[in-house]
Amino acid sequence: MKQFFGLLLIQLVTAVCFAQEYKPTDQGSTVAFEIKNFGFNTKGSFSGLEGKINFDPKDVARSSFDVSVSAASVNTDNNMRDGHLKKEGYFDVENYPRIHFVSTGVSAPDRMDIIHLPAS
Repeated sequence: MKQFFGLLLIQLVTAVCFAQEYKPTDQGSTVAFEIKNFGFNTKGSFSGLEGKINFDPKDVARSSFDVSVSAASVNTDNNMRDGHLKKEGYFDVENYPRIHFVSTGVSAPDRMDIIHLPAS
């Protein structure tokens, strides 16, 4: 019985101290972009976030992202522009309904002030 609890304790400590897998959701997440369009900055966002994020705080290089968003959810607060972006010349949402991102590497930032964290 002591061995069982010892093994259970080791598993719990291992789960807390090492890499964690997260399932992102739209609620509490933002997939945003900003582009320069005719000399003006244009901001937008996507929704329908799905996938998985593996994060290892002790070894960030072992972390990875495999996430996607709905291409048809593009939102720039301009219906005409959004409709144009959904067509073949840009996102071609009929043939490519999801924008899929798979990381090839993850690294810690050189400067901590570039990390955007939500206000507490």
